[in-house]
Amino acid sequence: MLIREKNFDIRKIADSGQCFRMNETSDGVWKIVAKDKLLMVREIEECGKDHVYDFSCTREEYDRFWKDYFDMDKDYSDFTNRIDKKDKYLLQAAEYGYGMKILRQDIFETLISFIISQRKNIPAIKNSVEKICERFGHDIGGVYSFPTPEELYKADIESLKECSLGYRADYIYKTVRLILSGDFDIDKLSEDKEISNDMLLQSLMTLPGVGIKVANCTSLFGFHRLEAFPRDVWIKRIEENNYNGHFDEDKYEGFAGVLQQYMFYYERTK
Repeated sequence: MLIREKNFDIRKIADSGQCFRMNETSDGVWKIVAKDKLLMVREIEECGKDHVYDFSCTREEYDRFWKDYFDMDKDYSDFTNRIDKKDKYLLQAAEYGYGMKILRQDIFETLISFIISQRKNIPAIKNSVEKICERFGHDIGGVYSFPTPEELYKADIESLKECSLGYRADYIYKTVRLILSGDFDIDKLSEDKEISNDMLLQSLMTLPGVGIKVANCTSLFGFHRLEAFPRDVWIKRIEENNYNGHFDEDKYEGFAGVLQQYMFYYERTK
C-alpha cells in the first residue's frame, strides 16, 4: 500500500538511535521488525520535504499497528513551531531532522535493548539484539521476533553472554525474572497515565543495570513520554558547545525529548 505523509522520513527515523531493528537492504528497502511483525518499506517518490512510500502491509494492518507505531497522527510541527526563535542551533537541528518521529515501541523490547546499549556503539547493539532474537525469539518470515519475557526467561546467563552481552547478561537475566514474578509490574506502569515521568524514571532505575540514561531512553522510546530527555555523550557535547553546559528541557515542557532527538541526529549525522 502507498503511504504519503508530511513530516515523515524513514531514513531519519532509522538513523536516530531509538530503534535497533530497522535496517536498509542492498536494494534500498527498509526492513523493520517490531514485536512479532515484519514490514518492508520502499521509497517511491520524494516531493520536496515529503515522501511517498510503499508499505508491504495491508491497510488493515497499517491502521491497526503501524500507524500508531510510527506516531502518524501526531503533527510534529506543533513542537518545532514552539522552538525559541533565538535558539539558532535548535532551529537548525529541527530543520535538519524534519521527518523524524518518536516511535511507539514495545516497552519490554525497548527496556532490554537499552540495557544492552550501555557502553556499546549502534552496530554492536544491533548485533547483540539480533543474536538474542535469533536464539530466543520465533521465526516470523525469515527474521525473528524480539523474545517475549516468557521466551527470554528460558535463557540462562551463559547463553545470554553468547549473544555478546558481557556483564549486561546478568542485568537482563535478573530483570526478566523481576518482571515475570510480578515484583516489577511493567504493565501497571504502562497503564498508569497519572504517574509523573520522574516517578516513572525512579521506578525503572530499581531494575538491575538501569541508570538514568537507560531509564530516560526507555521512558521516551518505550513509554512514549515525550518529556523524557536522555543525555549521552552526544547530547552532553551539544550542551557544552551550545548551552553553557546545560539544555533547559523545562522550557519545552512535555516535548523536550523530541527536540533531544533532533539534536542527537543533527550532531551525529551532519
